Amino acid sequence: MADSNEVKSPVRITPAFFFLLLTLVDGERHGYAMAQEVRERSDGAVRLGPGSLYWSLNRLAEVGLIEEVPGSFSAEPGEERRRYYRLTEPGRSVLKRETETLSKVLDFARAKRVV
Repeated sequence: MADSNEVKSPVRITPAFFFLLLTLVDGERHGYAMAQEVRERSDGAVRLGPGSLYWSLNRLAEVGLIEEVPGSFSAEPGEERRRYYRLTEPGRSVLKRETETLSKVLDFARAKRVV
């Protein structure tokens, strides 16, 4: 039975969303750095081009799982303006629950000798 304090995800957590949320666990990041880490951590299985990256970030922000850091624009010479994002408390709760669910799926797959 679900905990009554548990935050239900307002969106289906896709692998791309899951990876993006994970990149923010340790603190604020800008979109490009997040996309690079996702590509590296997924061994290239999840690649986020600019269109899908910023659509995903906007969607995650729209439903309150992440938020743009106020005043985080920076325009260093030779670089485009970067927006920084952070994980919200509901985002952290959803990420925790999704991680627990994936752990159970992996346990089941191991029991079935799939992995």
